[in-house]
Amino acid sequence: MTVDSELLRRLSRIPADRRTSFLTGLRAATAPPAPPPDDIETLMREWAPDEIPRTPRTLTEVFAETAARHPGRVAVVDGAGRRTYAELATEVEQLAAALRARGVDAERPVAVLTGRGDARAVIGILAVLRAGGYWVPIDPGNPAERIAAVLRDADPVLVLTDAGTEPVLPPDGPPVFRLDRPWPAAPPLAASPGHPHRLAYAIYTSGSTGVPKAVQLEHAGAVHFVETVQRMFGLTPEDRIIQYASLGFDVSVFEIFAALLTGAALYLPGDDERLSVTALSAALRRERITVVDLPPAILDLLDPAGFPDLRVAFVGGEAFTGELTTRWARHCRFLNGYGPTECTVTVVAKECTGEWTTSPPIGRAMDNHVAYALDERLRPVPVGEPGELCIGGPGLARGYAGRPGLTADRFVPDPWARHPGDRLYRTGDLCRWTADGDLVFLGRNDRQVQVHGHRVELGDVESALVRTDGVRQAVATTEDGGQLVAYIVPVSAPADLAAIRARAAELVPRHMVPVLLVEVDAIPLTVNGKTDLAALRRIRPAGGDDGAAELTPAQRRLRDTCLLPVLGPVAAGPDDDFFELGGDSIQAIRLLSRVREEFGAEIPLSDFLRAPTLAWLAGTVETAATAGPGSDLDAILAGLADLSDDEVEAMLAE
Repeated sequence: MTVDSELLRRLSRIPADRRTSFLTGLRAATAPPAPPPDDIETLMREWAPDEIPRTPRTLTEVFAETAARHPGRVAVVDGAGRRTYAELATEVEQLAAALRARGVDAERPVAVLTGRGDARAVIGILAVLRAGGYWVPIDPGNPAERIAAVLRDADPVLVLTDAGTEPVLPPDGPPVFRLDRPWPAAPPLAASPGHPHRLAYAIYTSGSTGVPKAVQLEHAGAVHFVETVQRMFGLTPEDRIIQYASLGFDVSVFEIFAALLTGAALYLPGDDERLSVTALSAALRRERITVVDLPPAILDLLDPAGFPDLRVAFVGGEAFTGELTTRWARHCRFLNGYGPTECTVTVVAKECTGEWTTSPPIGRAMDNHVAYALDERLRPVPVGEPGELCIGGPGLARGYAGRPGLTADRFVPDPWARHPGDRLYRTGDLCRWTADGDLVFLGRNDRQVQVHGHRVELGDVESALVRTDGVRQAVATTEDGGQLVAYIVPVSAPADLAAIRARAAELVPRHMVPVLLVEVDAIPLTVNGKTDLAALRRIRPAGGDDGAAELTPAQRRLRDTCLLPVLGPVAAGPDDDFFELGGDSIQAIRLLSRVREEFGAEIPLSDFLRAPTLAWLAGTVETAATAGPGSDLDAILAGLADLSDDEVEAMLAE
């Protein structure tokens, strides 16, 4: 469209408050039509990123080179102090020699089960790689039976642990190596870069059969990913990156190695900083953090204007709002990333600029990768139509440990291979192409769901419920905006639902324990013999106000203004446990942040964890709000209810 003087004259006559919407409509009307299906393969090639030649290398090799280039720069900062690259490299070599003496060698797994915020965990990971092995992170917060199941399946040479986490290990488990004790001296290792296609790490994810499965990732993919984000983000040794994610999340691979393969500083926050918005904000400012990859739920609680040194915010793992996108994109580079565990951290990304009213697309494939929307026969779908998101490139996992059938099913030959042997991973996620080549995430095409940023196989949840001995049959689903709900047929009625939930919590991580159990006589089926979820949901009792009669005015206000916006429509009584209602640690942070905003009460998360109920919270808020002897939060609220709006405004003005 040519913009001439006559058009400009006509535009000037449109009122300013209507001009933006007019121009938006005009652009939409004059935009090129979506390409016909016949053009999609041509567009796939046009939308693919350029190939950038890179030599496969190991994490160990690149770290050693980085440490040699920047020996005096700060490498890692934790509560115990700061380590330079020279100091870090020396400790890695010492520990690697000790691990080799204990049997760690090429392609041998080493479990890492440590507390967070301690540089020795990072040293442990680097030393495992230097000794030739690969690390298997295990969350010490998982139930004992889950930890034992992962250790049996992984069969590690050693478990790296410390005083705080060793007690959760099974007594008959693998040998233990304590990182917080003096390491035995051992002959130094010979210099060796290792092989780029050896395993670097394996992460366990939820399995549809009830048994967690290990996804295996190689050195070459990890190095390629770091080189890609170095280019995307312009990383330099002047950067400072916070290591917020649990080692069980592959985001930690980005945080650790984007820093340590660049010569940048890695900051490890303690629990007091990770679990408090106020303390985390202070740490980001004090340490002058420049790059973050934080959960959207945490970003939503932070004010980006308060971090003048922050350059890059990388986010993903779950949906987030256009408002959050707009707010952060005004202050730093804001990128939405996508990547299942079956790839090295992230393979699709989009930098978001300007104003957003909806969650942004996930974008396009990163360097040397591909990302397609395909049908069930791996043919590209037209622009705008839903298809399965299939990804490929050097960051793909090797596969699933000990599961060749599942690996062959999900990792398939790439019909548009640019190189011999190229593969695609069928993610099971649904997406669609936009007319300009971005991919928009739409959801799942199977029974895998996302709960608080964790990918969960519903079959894994159902298997755990049936193993509780009180359940004959179970069907798990998500309802009410992502809450995990299960319908159970008990062995004998009535079922002890509290006991079933408690037993399930011993078998699977907390985020996999259903918020609500609904007892049914039988699982209804459709005419095709499939579970009739619509019929089950009609059986579910209406919730959201159970126990309300027991709540005091203060507790009811806390529930309505703080609890329900965080957890959704749950039935919460005064003594119901926040975590049994489906909450997790990040949601607890959000809850206490809302309490601070609504009531002006700063409550440490550690205190709330000891008594996570509305009754305790209301009492604590009341104590914090007490201005003098005899004042009472309930009385204050009741008194305010008797005042007119003008009287309340006058009081607030004083």
